Amino acid sequence: MSGSPTAFLDGVRVLDLTAALAGPYCTSVLADLGAEILSVEPVGGDPMRARRSPRDGIGYPFEMIHHDKRSVAADIRDPRVSAAILRLAGTVDVVVENFRPGVLAWHGLDAATMRAAYPRLVYCSISGYGQTGPLRERGGVDLVAQAHAGLLSVTGPPGGPPAKAGFPVGDIGAGMWAAIGILGALTRRAVTGQGATIDVALTDSLFAWAVWEVADYQMTGAVPEALGTAHRLAAPYQGFRCGDGRWLVLAGVASRWPNLCDVLGLPHLRDDPRMATESARYERREELAALITAALASASRDEWLARMQEAGIPAGPIHDIAEAMSDPQFAARDMVRKVRAGVHEVAVPNSPVRSEGCAGVRQAAPAVGEATREVLAGAGVDAATFDSWLAEGLVADGSDAGVPR
Repeated sequence: MSGSPTAFLDGVRVLDLTAALAGPYCTSVLADLGAEILSVEPVGGDPMRARRSPRDGIGYPFEMIHHDKRSVAADIRDPRVSAAILRLAGTVDVVVENFRPGVLAWHGLDAATMRAAYPRLVYCSISGYGQTGPLRERGGVDLVAQAHAGLLSVTGPPGGPPAKAGFPVGDIGAGMWAAIGILGALTRRAVTGQGATIDVALTDSLFAWAVWEVADYQMTGAVPEALGTAHRLAAPYQGFRCGDGRWLVLAGVASRWPNLCDVLGLPHLRDDPRMATESARYERREELAALITAALASASRDEWLARMQEAGIPAGPIHDIAEAMSDPQFAARDMVRKVRAGVHEVAVPNSPVRSEGCAGVRQAAPAVGEATREVLAGAGVDAATFDSWLAEGLVADGSDAGVPR
């Protein structure tokens, strides 16, 4: 950050005891905001590193969520190593972990132990079902969380089988909620000096987003069902296929309803009492969707988008990932940053926070254990002890040429 404005979390150190996606995504958010992330992974490397491209050997999934972190490769199952990690916790502001509840207590690295030793510490646990409740000991993954929270039941085409969200929103959402909780705890600590214990569940994180579905259920008494791309309270508000086979979405057109009728060549709908209000259009959403689909068949997606933009109608293209990555709006917003990973360049989605206080993506993910020696030295592990641990295979320091990035 030399020569740059101070980042929001400049000077904040985070001990990252996470793996998979939810926990690492949380700490990547904190890294984007300028925190120093000390990522503890197994001596052989985080399992996500193994998901490598056969084309160039790059571990792209790992790169997406471990940029701008420092790797500490250590076997926390050994009591000597776990004791060093506990001492290391005394040098940081935040600990984030996503082990199954109770596992870290075996190693003396749980919230109760760490916060007893360091009361100012902010300790955040992310798990499938949380640290309390009858399901607390169950392992949780994104798909299971989507199912449990009800998301699968309202995703996909009407009348079709359950469908998961295309993005891993359970993991990503839990990581974001954890980051939000951590930021709140750090803000309070700055005033009171008091640390915090934070408990975030994948299932809770998804259910917290069910605002329209919970409202709809209470208003109507009917269990919400899948609507495809349609909205639960408004119409037209969904995706439509155009004459060239490509798709666009119409959304939030209530104030522009007359304009939409004119653009689509359906002026008679402007004065149709059956379509006079948004609620009336919602009640006849299937009939309305058929009329709009038929009208859109006469021209290409881009032609329709140009016409709608001119008329001030909220609409947009349904992009695939390749289109999104090359989109000029995202380019202007610096949403795709490229980092150097060895001899290769990797594109990483950048933080959406635009501010001089958000550093965003800067460096590629580290090699396994490249910061282990330096970081553990700061926790009181002398050179002789470290070398003996290295010989025992309890740590790695990135010196092996075969260590993967």
